[in-house]
Amino acid sequence: MRGFKTFRLAGGVNGVGTVWCCVASANALHIGQLRRRSSVVEQPPCKWKVGGSNPPAGSKRDTLRNTDTPLPPIAIPAHAPQQENGMQTFHSGEIRLFTVQGISELEDAFHLWLESMQARGLSPKSLTGYASEVGQFVRFLREPLNLTDLDAVQPHHIRKWLIYRQQHGVSNAQLHNDYRKPRTFWNWCLRESLTTNNPFASVEKPKLQPTLKPALTPHEVEQILQACEGREWTRLRDRALILLLLDTGLRIHEAHKLTVADAQRETVLIRGKGGKQRVVFLSHEVRLAIRRYLNACPFAPTGDAPLWWGRFGALTLHGLLEVIQKIGKRAGLPKHLGAHAFRRTFATWSLRSGIDLEHLRQLMGHSDYTVLRQYLSLVEADLKRAHQQHSPLNNLRKRERKRCSGIEKSPV
Repeated sequence: MRGFKTFRLAGGVNGVGTVWCCVASANALHIGQLRRRSSVVEQPPCKWKVGGSNPPAGSKRDTLRNTDTPLPPIAIPAHAPQQENGMQTFHSGEIRLFTVQGISELEDAFHLWLESMQARGLSPKSLTGYASEVGQFVRFLREPLNLTDLDAVQPHHIRKWLIYRQQHGVSNAQLHNDYRKPRTFWNWCLRESLTTNNPFASVEKPKLQPTLKPALTPHEVEQILQACEGREWTRLRDRALILLLLDTGLRIHEAHKLTVADAQRETVLIRGKGGKQRVVFLSHEVRLAIRRYLNACPFAPTGDAPLWWGRFGALTLHGLLEVIQKIGKRAGLPKHLGAHAFRRTFATWSLRSGIDLEHLRQLMGHSDYTVLRQYLSLVEADLKRAHQQHSPLNNLRKRERKRCSGIEKSPV
């Protein structure tokens, strides 16, 4: 707002969190929003002195007091608040000072945890996922169970949450996340000394049945490439995209971030999931397909411009996913074609070709072998054939059969 100065204050009554104020002049306090515990709503009217006194250092109130530098005390006249729909509005004469909405200790800790996750540098997608899934857990504790304090949550409340999610028909993998992600939030509360109560300690996590979709077959890959044939520039783009994903095993958001300059190099530095960096290699065939697409692209992108374009401009990540889905429909595949199918295919076909596990881990950007073990299950049939071919017992029986057949063929 022009002409207004925004600053942050701390202090107040019974664990006030943060006050955001907008000041037009030294004597005019117009708008502010106070975030604090809901228990303050029932306190009798008192004289507000924001920033005048702080809780003892190291206490829970001090931990929840989200401020950096103490500010000079600002005295605000006390007036009886007016309540409406759970909101309290404080006035000074005709001027509205600020509106207060009650917030529980549990919700305040959740907001602070999201701030800490953002400070760690998590991607917007990860932050959105955590906010959505853990937010549902916090709302479940607050609304149906009427829990507002961290110390009030007990193991049977966690079990009720898991049963609630099962009744909504979530998948086995989602139920596992509904346990794992709230537990991550709670472990942070324990580390930050916001509580000593750990209701997750005695609740077993749901069993996760390992399920992994199969890789594409060679016939399906041929169908997909045939669906990309044509001289129109969008068909050239589709072919370049499929070859890139199939030959590098890139995640779709990693492919989406590529620039035109990146596609002209033989080696590309990728910043992948969790901020981990790795090098991927673009084969001659992939670079040639990309060059043909760029030469035909009417937008003529160069340098640091986005690599992938549609009829109306640079493609968003969602637009790129739609392109892959439409390719699958044109190819006549019986199931939905997702971008991750090419990553599974890259891993599976590489294992079948005899690649070293450590090399594959580095190419795919995994921090350990957990996911690669799942890909190994996709080549179980190959392992079975390899065992039959190289089994010592089978080889012994083969030599015996050869010896017996040699005796039978020898002249009498």
